[in-house]
Amino acid sequence: MLKNISYNIHKSLLIITFLWLYAGSYSVLAAQELMTTPPPSFINMNENNIIDPYNSLTPVMEHLHNIQNQKRGQMSILHIGDSHIQAGISIRVIRNHFQQTFGNAGRGLVAPLKLIGTNQPNDYTIQSHNAWAGNRCVLRNAPNTNGICGITATTIDTSYTLDIALKSKNIIDSFDKVVIFHENITDIKTDSIRGNFIRLSDNVCEINLDTCTSHLKLQQAHSYFPTNIYGFSLENSTPGVRYHSVGVNGAQYINYATQPFFIKQTAVLHPELIVISLGTNEAYGRTLNTETVYRQIDSLVTALQRENPNAKFLLATPIESLKKARKGFVVNPHVEMVRNTIIQYAYDRHLAFWDLFAVAGGQRSGMKWKSNNLMAKDGVHFTTAGYELQGELFFEAFMKLYNR
Repeated sequence: MLKNISYNIHKSLLIITFLWLYAGSYSVLAAQELMTTPPPSFINMNENNIIDPYNSLTPVMEHLHNIQNQKRGQMSILHIGDSHIQAGISIRVIRNHFQQTFGNAGRGLVAPLKLIGTNQPNDYTIQSHNAWAGNRCVLRNAPNTNGICGITATTIDTSYTLDIALKSKNIIDSFDKVVIFHENITDIKTDSIRGNFIRLSDNVCEINLDTCTSHLKLQQAHSYFPTNIYGFSLENSTPGVRYHSVGVNGAQYINYATQPFFIKQTAVLHPELIVISLGTNEAYGRTLNTETVYRQIDSLVTALQRENPNAKFLLATPIESLKKARKGFVVNPHVEMVRNTIIQYAYDRHLAFWDLFAVAGGQRSGMKWKSNNLMAKDGVHFTTAGYELQGELFFEAFMKLYNR
């Protein structure tokens, strides 16, 4: 028994040392080699900055400097958005850059999105032989009980399995802790890898594993009530950044603000920085006006601040999108109004913001994104290349402020 414990400790130390060296080898390279391919000429690189006139992000930058220089400590970042974020393409670029530069503290949040019939990022899978019903915070008459990922996966089966796997088999991406956001999990077991089950609260538990892995099967037997799964956080003990993302197709500020379970569970992640990328769907609302948008932004930010009093905020404006017309597409003029409202709110509340609307080219830039195959056929979403460009632009703007 003591021999096994000694072996596991030795193995964990070797893994942590490897991850430190891996992250350190990329720290300078990642900062220097951003945007090696010149962006299209209509991208306004002069506008690609994080605007932080009140230096609200200084504590975040200082902590990142300490993590990078001392190879010690972790930072949790939470990025909240809509379908642009749910797809996970721009987030994958952002997460990779953060973790190559500062270290990889784990994949962070994953959600059983495919189990409830919607799309999910392609870097992980969550599978089950059981039947699962779904709910999302954007549905008409949606209950206000959706959790950390803005969704709920429910099974009425008395026993079930969940198979969680990262597609990357690289040791740098492995995890040795799983945080489970749930309702009615009593004592879930792991298959093949031993783990220590700890109940943190009525709706949150964690499993500390004996070794790092990229694949884990969870088994629950004899559950007497329907089980709700809200999401999982895949974590490790390596110094670096854990970049969580939450995206729900069709989401607006108000959809998250009216979900108390979601708001409360964000605190479990201990985010030091909360990035909010919303506004596209507000611009297609039928009763759109500045006052309503401003009030809805405030309802979400205020609720998140209440649960995360030490977190700093970074608001992103939406890119100009298009509307279908009888002959092709026309610009949706409401996007700029939403963009202006987000910026005004950020100034009023002394928050940082990233004006993606301006960076992307400003007025009438949507047509340019579409003609350059960066925007999807619907005039609202983007191609893989379009989302990857947005991820590159975000991280470059962030690093400008970091290196200032």
